[in-house]
Amino acid sequence: MREIIQSEVQARAEQKIPGSIEAQQKYAKQYRVNVHRWSYSRLIESIRAQASRIGIALEEGRQPFQGSSEEKAREVAIAAYQARKK
Repeated sequence: MREIIQSEVQARAEQKIPGSIEAQQKYAKQYRVNVHRWSYSRLIESIRAQASRIGIALEEGRQPFQGSSEEKAREVAIAAYQARKK
């Protein structure tokens, strides 16, 4: 699967920017980043739809950028708890 995707991305890069390998590599990297973001957003929407369909309540929170994994998890849990109290 990876090889297929890599081949498709490389083919797109060659079509968009013929003749410049460095620019093709830059384009391919940016394309993969954008596809990853899109997939993550699509995953979130799918989770929301499935939860709604079967009646599961969802809570959303933002994970802090700094701190250890434990600190980040603690901050998310505390924020969710405080949001419930409001």
